[in-house]
Amino acid sequence: MDLSQQALPALYDHCSNIDYVVGQISKINVVNGLPPVMVRGQFVVAGRSGELAADIIAKADAGFKWQASIGANAGSIEEVKAGSSVEVNGRTYAGPVRVARNVVIREVSFVVLGADRKTSALVARNRTNNIKGAAMDFQQWLINRGFGDMELTDMQRGNLQELYDMEYAEDAENDANDMPADPADNNAAATTDSDPMTNDPIPQANAAARPVQIRATANQTIIAERNRIDAINAHATTYEQTEIAAQAIAEGWTPEQAAIKMLRATRPTGPNVIVKHKPEGENLLHALQAAFAFRMGLPEDHRAYNSMAIRASEVEMPKWITAGINTDVKQRTLEAGLKMSSQSLVDFARMALQASGQKVPTNREEMIRAAFSSASLGNVMTTSVNALLMMTYLDFPDSTEGWCAVEDVNDYKQNERPRILKGQNLEILPEDGTANHDTAEDVVEYYKVDRYAKQFMVDEIAIVNDNLSGIQTKVRDMGQAAGRLRPDLVYYTLMSNPTLNSTSRALFNGTDGNLITSSALAFGTLSTATSTMLAFRENGVNIDVTPTHIIVPPALRDTARVLIGSQNTIIAGTAGSVTTTGNANPHLDWNLQLVTDPRLQNGVNNPKQPATNQGGSTTTWYLASQLMPALAVGYISGRGRAPRVRSWTLSDRGQYGQGWDVEHSVGVCVRDWKGMLRATA
Repeated sequence: MDLSQQALPALYDHCSNIDYVVGQISKINVVNGLPPVMVRGQFVVAGRSGELAADIIAKADAGFKWQASIGANAGSIEEVKAGSSVEVNGRTYAGPVRVARNVVIREVSFVVLGADRKTSALVARNRTNNIKGAAMDFQQWLINRGFGDMELTDMQRGNLQELYDMEYAEDAENDANDMPADPADNNAAATTDSDPMTNDPIPQANAAARPVQIRATANQTIIAERNRIDAINAHATTYEQTEIAAQAIAEGWTPEQAAIKMLRATRPTGPNVIVKHKPEGENLLHALQAAFAFRMGLPEDHRAYNSMAIRASEVEMPKWITAGINTDVKQRTLEAGLKMSSQSLVDFARMALQASGQKVPTNREEMIRAAFSSASLGNVMTTSVNALLMMTYLDFPDSTEGWCAVEDVNDYKQNERPRILKGQNLEILPEDGTANHDTAEDVVEYYKVDRYAKQFMVDEIAIVNDNLSGIQTKVRDMGQAAGRLRPDLVYYTLMSNPTLNSTSRALFNGTDGNLITSSALAFGTLSTATSTMLAFRENGVNIDVTPTHIIVPPALRDTARVLIGSQNTIIAGTAGSVTTTGNANPHLDWNLQLVTDPRLQNGVNNPKQPATNQGGSTTTWYLASQLMPALAVGYISGRGRAPRVRSWTLSDRGQYGQGWDVEHSVGVCVRDWKGMLRATA
């Protein structure tokens, strides 16, 4: 942990706005490099934030025990997985856990609920300066610091003891410079000096003690610091530059340096020069969306961002995410989002309210609920939820692509799938003759598209706990579920061997000839299957159904790969017809694409009736032709053939948080038996 920067702002609830600066941290210390981290500083009861600082003091006087929380930047994050452990600061932690390394503290906040419930923040009015001497024991020190009448926990008393020890260790080092030459002068100072902060008389030490010296250096420093902050705030009011004021106070600038910086920021700029102010309104909303996307682990660019699925989505995606990676709007938004991506989810809630122009409650729980109930935080989160779900859906492997037809339908009613029979031949046309009309005949298959949906929610507790991994997991699960739906439907239909309306026979049957038995996958059985498909006819006409895909369970993948990918075929033996066989592999001629899917081996549940399972086989395999697909997948028109995401706030339902539902509409139709062949062992 980097403690080199000692002068840090003290904030209320981690809000970096100038109105939430309640004090200045003067010292940070870690004893022997181990917890706890101890800080001390002074309240700044001045300026616009004075009321908030006074409120913190008043609540502490009334007995409320504040907790402390640090705001810091981590140099690196170490992920410790479940089952592993890591040692940090002399303690061992079991995974899963994240460890922040090379942490640089930026601020310390007074909070109602800290991330670590063991933290404490003690508030006391500065009654006296440090009194050095043997008479100032620990109990007297507590009384002079305002803690004498307070009930302290063991941890608080231990922390104060360490502060006392450090303070008097420092005093001992400076005694030679601080002690006056004349004891008489010292006694006079002890009786006449007053506290420059309160004008209260400074009490003398025990009469039996050695002469003491009242040190005013610390209070003089505090007065100077308050004057510096007041001057910077005055410049901020003049130039309307509160963001620069907060930076100036935190980084120790002089009022003159702050004024120069503010003046430069208000100067007019020439054309085509971007003045970088704090994002507001819609720009702040877009920056928050980008920051949340970074927190969710989304890449800067992905094919899903500009896909037909995104464009057809009910969730209107902002232009910055659908724009090209090198466009100006995308680069500006990503840059602003990256700077804000280290914020907690509570910070996102606060800034989401600011972006929507709404008042931000000072109470954290009220602020989070306001962000949810007004849909402000939902607008930030839903962009990333929709993008991550579409990414997961499009990246999910679908082995049915290529050998199934795809079509769009208008509604959820039963759809007719007519197909004109092949078999029409051209007839000779004599001189002065008239061509005959065709006598086209069609057959019809029926199917319907069904709607499938699930919903998931994020409770406000996840926001308070900054639990983003839970949100990521839920969104990815929904995207994968939508991605599984089509292959589940296709393979269940394929393996259940449904009956065709046009033939009143099963899809695969011996009568039509697209079912061959006792045909474990091998060189010879593959030859038989391909030649069988090539010989399919319709209305007595050869239709030349060329196989394009071989579909196998994982157990047959390697066998199929060797059969269709080997340049040469080696046949063992030396006698008989073997010696006259060539070594070329004729299966290469078909350029078959290998498709492997575990559903063929493990079986698959019917998405329409999840309790119904169609068992698999390790020996059954298929040939398919994309020139005459046997199966078609149908989607509802205008939805990009992808799932849809809708959002709502849980405050309408007696809960607090954000909810989404995911809906995907799809159906599978059997078109014709001639486009596929099944082979069983």
